[in-house]
Amino acid sequence: MRTAEIAFAGGGKEIRFDRRFGECDYGVCNGRPVGEVAALRSRHIDMPWRGGQSYR
Repeated sequence: MRTAEIAFAGGGKEIRFDRRFGECDYGVCNGRPVGEVAALRSRHIDMPWRGGQSYR
């Protein structure tokens, strides 16, 4: 939502919240470098990240 508000500020576009879209919660890996997280992604399709959620 915040990104859309910044990107479309003053453009007259309606911004709607849709709870189906959102960031993945990587748990203890939130904020880690993308390369570290990317190397582990395939393990977390069904298995949640420690303290977070799975992709599914």
